Amino acid sequence: MSNRIDKAVIPAGLIRSAKTYSLVLDDAGLYVIHTGPAGRHVQARGGINMAIVDLVRDSQAQKVAEGEKKLSSIPLVELVKEKGNIFIPRGEIKGATVGKNIYEEITLEIDAVNKKWKFHFFFVEQEGAVKQFADLLGRK
Repeated sequence: MSNRIDKAVIPAGLIRSAKTYSLVLDDAGLYVIHTGPAGRHVQARGGINMAIVDLVRDSQAQKVAEGEKKLSSIPLVELVKEKGNIFIPRGEIKGATVGKNIYEEITLEIDAVNKKWKFHFFFVEQEGAVKQFADLLGRK
């Protein structure tokens, strides 16, 4: 059994940039695979400013698509060895919670033994898929 959800974003923090991940759950555990950069909500006015924002988002989407392709061609056990990728054994996953952020977009919080992970789903409507994924993780 293997379930996957793409375009899970950890937003930018004080000292780190936003990143996009694919989450893959199998019998062994959860693979958190970095697939590329992520954007943020931007308020741009005027055609030129919006064109620039669109160019940046298109570039980011292309990089994420390339990162997601790697999931089909490289085994997860090899991908998890790359910097920025994580494996959480099934026994260390305490549960998951589905919520919404201030923009009313879906969030998925995964509670593991040593850390909580909060993923946002920007610009993508995946509420049903996220809830289903959370159920597989043991939704609280």
